[in-house]
Amino acid sequence: MQSLMIQFLWIDDSIRGKGFGRKLIESAEQFAVEKKCRFIKVDTFSFQAPDFYQSLGYEIYGKIEDFPEGYNHYFLVKK
Repeated sequence: MQSLMIQFLWIDDSIRGKGFGRKLIESAEQFAVEKKCRFIKVDTFSFQAPDFYQSLGYEIYGKIEDFPEGYNHYFLVKK
């Protein structure tokens, strides 16, 4: 079974909110389709981008609370 894992995605503060992150994710998703991946996985922290990924259709399938201390670590997937 093929899957795609997004390990690092970072957008500089100076260009956030201008659609660059969305375009990068859409390109990764197109690549996954071309390679016949069944799903895409990504993880992020509560102080980073869980809402961003959820707005693109990713679903939380796991969460580690208070890791790092005071925050949560989320695991998301999109089929």
